Amino acid sequence: MSHTPGPWKRNYRRITPVGGPSDGTGDICHVYGDETIETMNANLIAASPDLLRACKDVLAALEKATQETGEILWLDHVLPGVHESAMERLQNVIDDAEGRSKTCLDCGEKFVGPTELCDACLDERDGIDEIEKTRG
Repeated sequence: MSHTPGPWKRNYRRITPVGGPSDGTGDICHVYGDETIETMNANLIAASPDLLRACKDVLAALEKATQETGEILWLDHVLPGVHESAMERLQNVIDDAEGRSKTCLDCGEKFVGPTELCDACLDERDGIDEIEKTRG
């Protein structure tokens, strides 16, 4: 899945690609609402391609550091065990932004995979199926 390449800019209510057409034909979106909230939403939307790139870069750096050292020294010493959840959150945000995330039909958790159920719910269903087979 792909999106309009960044960078994007805010032009009042319009979000447009930098260097894109100024006649409105290349607009990413239009933002409406309370002026203050509209401005903040427009700024956030315009920053989205850069935020996605930053998330990917930070995740790659954390993964590389973890592979090379087995830990992320600066983060592990300050907040032991936090980097795994931070890496997982970064991956989830990237998956959401790139349209790979799904919501499990059983538990409502977000996940990435080929089924409509997350791994935990699949495992639980497999366990129930095994119990039912033994009762069979």
